[in-house]
Amino acid sequence: MEGAQRHTRGWRSSRRGNPHHPGALDIISNHRRKAKSGVLIGAGSVRTVSDAYAALGSGSDFLVTPTFNPEVVALSVAAEIPVMCGACTPTELDAANRAGANYLKLFPAGRLGPDYLRDVRAPMPELRVVPTGGISLENLDEWFDAGAAALAIGNALVAQALADRDNWKEMAEVAAQFVEAARRAAQQRATQSGT
Repeated sequence: MEGAQRHTRGWRSSRRGNPHHPGALDIISNHRRKAKSGVLIGAGSVRTVSDAYAALGSGSDFLVTPTFNPEVVALSVAAEIPVMCGACTPTELDAANRAGANYLKLFPAGRLGPDYLRDVRAPMPELRVVPTGGISLENLDEWFDAGAAALAIGNALVAQALADRDNWKEMAEVAAQFVEAARRAAQQRATQSGT
């Protein structure tokens, strides 16, 4: 719990928990009560409508699904709760987008690569895709250049070795590197587009 709270201090604007892990809904609820203004608390691995209701009941501000479940997306749309819906194929990405998903979680992005995203978005540029899995400081620019709306960063951000050593300072430094790299990438794209 202490580690999760540190994630919300200053360098992380969202945090998600998995409702399938024991005690996760209580953790989401506790974080919701303690979170600073502007910090979003969400639930990940939401696979069913029951999962979604449980997550929303615990105070989740957003939902993340590993796959496209039209019923979960419909509930999120009706409740006006943002949902990042998991999808991989062009058909899944398009269907989730048409159903009303706010963002599309492309997983396993690292195995697919930025060229896959670029190719998928060529005929569907409206897709707001968030590559997940295999994102690093070294490939962040490539993903943004391919059209990523945002990036979901896991292991590269919260390395298990750092967590095992309770090295929150070093994790915060890594997070700051990602924030700076994303800022630079956004500035570069704005300069290139003339905006």
